[in-house]
Amino acid sequence: MTATHQVCPSGKCAAYTLTEVVSASSFGKCQRPLRLFDTNIDRLLACLRALLSFGRLDRMPTENHCSSGAEPVIEFRHASYCLPSGHTLLSDLNLSVPKGETVALLGRSGAGKSTALKLINRMLEPSAGEVRVNGRSTLDWDPITLRRQIGYVIQDVGLFPHYTVEQNVSLVPRLEHWPEERIRSRVAELLELVGLNSGKYLSRHPHELSGGQRQRVGIARALAADPPILLMDEPFGALDPLTRAEVQGEFQKVQQNLGKTIVMVTHHVGEALLLGTSIAVLDAGRLVGLYSARDFFNATEPVAAAYVENLRMYEGAEGKL
Repeated sequence: MTATHQVCPSGKCAAYTLTEVVSASSFGKCQRPLRLFDTNIDRLLACLRALLSFGRLDRMPTENHCSSGAEPVIEFRHASYCLPSGHTLLSDLNLSVPKGETVALLGRSGAGKSTALKLINRMLEPSAGEVRVNGRSTLDWDPITLRRQIGYVIQDVGLFPHYTVEQNVSLVPRLEHWPEERIRSRVAELLELVGLNSGKYLSRHPHELSGGQRQRVGIARALAADPPILLMDEPFGALDPLTRAEVQGEFQKVQQNLGKTIVMVTHHVGEALLLGTSIAVLDAGRLVGLYSARDFFNATEPVAAAYVENLRMYEGAEGKL
């Protein structure tokens, strides 16, 4: 017997199988932002189906360029990175990220995902080719100027333990010499945006927060100076499944409100489908495919197909529910 699945928290949408496509008008009945606040398998699959039906993940071209002709915000042009030993971590990467899009870099450990991320903010410099940000090679940017235009969220958060939440979030605005009143207003605004009551959490230290709360503070800190670009390296990987789903939901809300250009590293195929507008699959340092969600589910490339098969394993559990 097939289980019934709600495609959104409001419960107003019907049930569909993983390979079915529902109309945008059907999904449009749900006015709330789609969130995953639990890890029940049927709800996870249903939310992914709803995203597919609505076209949330089908806006990006499958070619490695911007079809609109506009200058991409981030662009890899035959970019490679080798260690001094000669070992290649990233090879001949060609990838464009348009303004306001979220590109999920998906792949195994060691595939080159984090290396690609570090090339964007010039924590690493390409051994060959180039990486361009806002139309300029990263080598032409002053590193500090470049990094202050880019928010960075990592798995271990990296909050300063001796700083309060307010001091952690306000770090970059203070370095930029913002007026004190503007800083206070910005910190309070961001904490509310990521789901934390500013009056309750401003004076707390990181050790007084849960893992999910620390991650929310980390996202707020990355957004504090309003950078147009956000880099996220396994930002939810250290969280338990329920907290991870909650923070993913808050991140969706943030992206819907702010429209940042985002590159996100993940091992989790469901997370890539949920949060990305396109999925770039890396393997052994090479880009093996760039997909919209519909293309991803029909991928024949072996690595992408293996991820789809992994996701379908969960669909096989539906009959047990």
